[in-house]
Amino acid sequence: MFDDMLRRVEFKYGLDKIKVIVVEAIPELELDFNENKENKAFKFGPYQKDAIVTVPVWLMKLLKAKGYVVVHKDERMDDVVQASSDKTLAPLTGYFYNKVFDWLDTVEKLTEKGMVSDQMAKKFRSRFLSFYDMRMKQLLNSLSIPATSAFFKNLSQEEQVLIKIIHDLLTSWEKSVFKK
Repeated sequence: MFDDMLRRVEFKYGLDKIKVIVVEAIPELELDFNENKENKAFKFGPYQKDAIVTVPVWLMKLLKAKGYVVVHKDERMDDVVQASSDKTLAPLTGYFYNKVFDWLDTVEKLTEKGMVSDQMAKKFRSRFLSFYDMRMKQLLNSLSIPATSAFFKNLSQEEQVLIKIIHDLLTSWEKSVFKK
């Protein structure tokens, strides 16, 4: 159930749009999703190097895997990933973790191409891990209070899945243990 819920989040994220930079010229590509050739295939491109294009996330992932694109700097998440010692749970943007990992992957690809220093890439990974550590502590501390819609508004879609499962487990555990 947990994996299915996370797959649904990932699927919905894949339908979002994201801005990318073409790092290798893209010829016209034809993507065919139909086994029967009755419907026309999806055509994309051509695009020259350095073009800026907005595409669905699922297409960005395909193009990025082939080395054609990287995520545009407007989509970067490094300014959002700030570890805070504050006890309150700051709201996160939708699909936060998916976006962070797409950005981390882009930083890695740019590092490989020599466009971003290795030190900068390590700094961002370290900041994310510090943020993640603090965020998980904040989430776990928040589990003792009743889950309200206001609380869920501060969570990313990925965190909402996690908190729902953990909250349900804790409720079941409490019912089982306290009835004794």
